[in-house]
Amino acid sequence: MSLRLETIDRLETNKPRAYALIIGQLSQESLDIVKQMPIWETFDNEGDPLELMKGVIGTHLIISGVDMERTKPGAREAFSRCRQQYNEIIVQFKRRFDGRIAALKTIGEPILDEPALAIDFIHKLDMRRYHELRMDYENELYDRASRAGEQFCGRARSERGMFRVFVADGKTN
Repeated sequence: MSLRLETIDRLETNKPRAYALIIGQLSQESLDIVKQMPIWETFDNEGDPLELMKGVIGTHLIISGVDMERTKPGAREAFSRCRQQYNEIIVQFKRRFDGRIAALKTIGEPILDEPALAIDFIHKLDMRRYHELRMDYENELYDRASRAGEQFCGRARSERGMFRVFVADGKTN
């Protein structure tokens, strides 16, 4: 318990330093954009580095302005269009994907749970390199649906292999 209290005290003591370090690293243009946010006064008065970083992320990972309601559709669109590029390694794509999620969180958009995000990640991978992973995933879905008694309407062939096609929400009674 004592160690926890010491750690909390050390973190509280270092907050102003961290805040000053972040402010010192921002360009004047970036600082001006962050200062236009409606909650600037709150976290500036408190010297909260976490809230400052949320503001920086919210204004830099997405094309944004002061009006967050106009920023939200752009952030959702950026996440929707996020796909692994031909020459991008999976680690780089994962960072970019996580950045899009962080941007959505920063502006207060609802985020899917971890399993749904994992499925999104798989679907956004470059199919030229990861088609087997996608095919295995789709086949596993088919097998689970078959065991649960759900209907499917056959298979679809693509240049990358066989995929099973399902009737949307079709269940046998």
